[in-house]
Amino acid sequence: MVPGFNQIVGLRLKETIATSLVCVGIFAVPGMVTHAFLGDIDWRFAVLLCVGVVPGARVGAVFAIRADRLVLRRVVALFLLTIAVIYLVGEVNALVR
Repeated sequence: MVPGFNQIVGLRLKETIATSLVCVGIFAVPGMVTHAFLGDIDWRFAVLLCVGVVPGARVGAVFAIRADRLVLRRVVALFLLTIAVIYLVGEVNALVR
């Protein structure tokens, strides 16, 4: 979503990040409710994740607000590149096996 909002829609990077987070939150609710009813959620693990994610989100939001535009673009680019490499390595490993 982030590259699309930024490049195609033309939102500034800070608006792109905030809009993407809102969309992810809204899109996640129906899936979470469905998986909760199906009993697929490990609630202990979910709570542990939230303990780290909630403060981390606050720190990330403050960083995004205060960061210089160029620094923020580089951090987001590095993050997206890292995720892409992780997925690529996983797919290559799956093909090799």
